[in-house]
Amino acid sequence: MQKMILFVLGILLIGIGPILISVLFQKVTNGFRNGKYNTYIIYYMTLANIFAFFLYDKNTDILFGALLGSCLFQLLVIGGVSQVFSSLRGKTDGRGQYLAFCIILILFLSADYLLTGNTSNNMLNRVDGVLLILFFILYLYFRIRNNITSFMPKGSFFSYFKIYVHREKRGDVRNMFLFGICQEAVILEGAYLIAQSVPKLGEIFGITQYITGFTIVAWCINFSSILFSIMKSQKSNYMEKAVEGTIIATTLFLGIASCILQLYVSSYMVYDLILFGIISVGLCFIQKIDSRLAASSMATAYIAFIVYVYIR
Repeated sequence: MQKMILFVLGILLIGIGPILISVLFQKVTNGFRNGKYNTYIIYYMTLANIFAFFLYDKNTDILFGALLGSCLFQLLVIGGVSQVFSSLRGKTDGRGQYLAFCIILILFLSADYLLTGNTSNNMLNRVDGVLLILFFILYLYFRIRNNITSFMPKGSFFSYFKIYVHREKRGDVRNMFLFGICQEAVILEGAYLIAQSVPKLGEIFGITQYITGFTIVAWCINFSSILFSIMKSQKSNYMEKAVEGTIIATTLFLGIASCILQLYVSSYMVYDLILFGIISVGLCFIQKIDSRLAASSMATAYIAFIVYVYIR
């Protein structure tokens, strides 16, 4: 009972707390202009904090499950819903191909038994982690280069920077700093409560640690994103952001975790990575399908994935 109370408090803190803080800052600052970035900033902060606690506890099963589960939820559920309500089609541009390549790379690095025949060798070590971080840096380089190139026809990079600074309201930097501290304090406490309660709840309900991370923890990570999606009309291509967030999670976050602690990968995790890779390849062609058909297909794929994880 105590663990359940801690779990509920944790969900309230990481799910509803950031939204209340965002609304409060918008009122106090007379329209906090960075609200449009709140959804993904909060998602990254929540994922990073929960990652840190389970990494500290050396619970690699929940860690790996939470990573895959939260990424799939972002891509298939929230991204699928945005297909219906967004005015923009959910194209992924070149990010979709890069995501598919990253998932295949993780599969190759973790499925060592394909080369040695020994499943006990399945792991992501420090060398693998450094390689994943390098691929994040490579992705970041191409993103920065493409953005700078897109601004060049309108003037130099320095002129663009000058215009951007001129448009910002005075005090925005201070507001952003205070906003970040308040959000981090709430999310940190919520992540701590979830990390303390979820593993025990999984044992009580007879769920493995990996499935607990893949479902319960992943849903907790995305709880605030769901509420933000309901509160806000989608005026941007959310699928692009979801793909980019998955790339960052599977390269930077997983790379850092692998550098700190060796992550042992079970055969079930390898199978899930294979399915994840197939899904990521399919998302590259999502813009060629009718939006409602695409949304229903993505939701069905997620439900089928969850059912498969539970019954196998």
